[in-house]
Amino acid sequence: MNEKVRCEVCNIDINGGFIDKHNKTKSHNNILENDILILTIKNGTHKTKEDWFNDFKTIGITIPQFVIDYDFDKPKITPQKKYYEKNKKLKNKKAKTKEEILLHNKERYICICGKEIANHSKAKHEKSNYHIKRVTNK
Repeated sequence: MNEKVRCEVCNIDINGGFIDKHNKTKSHNNILENDILILTIKNGTHKTKEDWFNDFKTIGITIPQFVIDYDFDKPKITPQKKYYEKNKKLKNKKAKTKEEILLHNKERYICICGKEIANHSKAKHEKSNYHIKRVTNK
C-alpha cells in the first residue's frame, strides 16, 4: 500500500504510486504555469519585451496573448492618477485670488423670499426657517 504524498503545486494529497501520472495531468500543468507566470510577472517589472519572451521560452510556457499585446513602453496610468489629473486641471481653472473671492462673497442678491443676503450664505439661508416660511406662504 502506497503512502499519501502531497503535491506542492496543487496542494492535494495523492497516492504515492500515482504522483508521476498526476504531474502529467492538464490541471497540474495549468496550475504550475500560472504560478510560474505570476512569479515571473512579479519579479520582472524592469524587463524588456524580449526578456519576457526569452523567460517564457526557457521555462517552456507558451507566451500568453496579453504579454504579446502589452505595451511595455507606455507609462502605467491608474484610475486614481486619471482622476487626480482631471481634477487638478479643474482646480487650476477655478483658482481665484483672495481679492476675487472676497469680492465674490461681498456680492449680495435678493432671495425669492424678499431678504437680501450675501452670496456666500445662500445655501444656509435656503435651509433657514425664515426662508421656508416665506416661500411656502407664497
